[in-house]
Amino acid sequence: MASSLSKSTDLARKFIIFFIVFVIVVFVFDAFLQLLTPSTTPPSGIDVSSTGYLPADNLFGQLPKQAITAIPISPDTRAEYALTSILPSFPQVANVYKLLRPAETFGSVPRAINAANRLGFEGESFRNTSENVLFWGTNNNTRTLTYNKVIEDWIYNVDTLKDPIGNLPNKNLELDKNFYQLRAGSLMNQLGLGDNYFNQANSRVDFVNRNVEGQLSPVLRAIDARYVRIALYKTIESASLRENYKPEENDDNPSQTILSDIRKQSYIEAPAVFLIQGKGDKPTEDIIQFKHRQFDIGERAVYVTITAEQAWNRIQANQGYLYWLRPQDKNPFTSSESVRVTRFDALPEKTKIIYIEPDSWEANIPSTQFLQPYYMFEGIAKLEDGREAEFAFVIEALAAGNYLTE
Repeated sequence: MASSLSKSTDLARKFIIFFIVFVIVVFVFDAFLQLLTPSTTPPSGIDVSSTGYLPADNLFGQLPKQAITAIPISPDTRAEYALTSILPSFPQVANVYKLLRPAETFGSVPRAINAANRLGFEGESFRNTSENVLFWGTNNNTRTLTYNKVIEDWIYNVDTLKDPIGNLPNKNLELDKNFYQLRAGSLMNQLGLGDNYFNQANSRVDFVNRNVEGQLSPVLRAIDARYVRIALYKTIESASLRENYKPEENDDNPSQTILSDIRKQSYIEAPAVFLIQGKGDKPTEDIIQFKHRQFDIGERAVYVTITAEQAWNRIQANQGYLYWLRPQDKNPFTSSESVRVTRFDALPEKTKIIYIEPDSWEANIPSTQFLQPYYMFEGIAKLEDGREAEFAFVIEALAAGNYLTE
């Protein structure tokens, strides 16, 4: 009898131990799966479905991180980081876009001929410098236009030392940057190359001079400039509203569609860049340089983001990229110098979500096949030598589990 009771007790004890081990294994396995599964819940725990924004769908799965080249600073830099006020809040989701494989379309050549005509060339009188590249030039090539019909790459240049355009009268500049910022979007339309992404685009405007080698240099006073350089960004929805969304009557902070700039790997560059003289309203007389590469944007997916505070904390932990650093006396159009920074003071009102366009679409580099969102923080840096410098940091905006690698 005692022996039977002992056996029953042993079996019960073994069953309990087995059950405990089973529960632990299930718990560990579930935790492991959570690590592998991209997050669809905002870090703050707020339910996105309670806002007006599209919920996360993670349509593209985990994403490859884009290779961003950071501005070099002295390796022994030990800088302080500070905010001048409270960071703004952003939607807890952001859009990611597919970039389509470049390909010649039915309208590629006619569109190029139209643009060439608007720049003063005989549009039909081009020659092919290679299978995919069309070239227009004046008799002595003082004005040239090159267009790759597959990757839709445009390069236009005028030699102002030799071409009559360099000596036209009445080509003085307007002295207000706002004039050119308001006009910037129309420049693409003047060439017949505008699209919806340029319609509400922001821009960076610099009053500059150009030396005989073509090197640009900024001026302290607009009246001393010969040209205006316009870096024209594209604009795209970074947070989109749900269909038929209607805010509550007592909602003091309704959800709104968020538009963000599309920028380039280099802070100073943009999807389209112009160098112009005069008012910029006569393409054949006013456009001195133009460069643009068109990327066709495809499907949209929605992913959960980190907060601006989390992004700033990661910047301080050296997990971001120094995107811009320009000492106060440095020409922004020349290569950067290595400096020691003692303090970064970020201006929260300049914090934004941006997209960074790749320089080229590469079949064997998946990260070049997406437009992904980044937080950008801008402000003023203090340098060890006493100078001040403009700076910008960028860091991936999506929650950690949404990337293939960390």
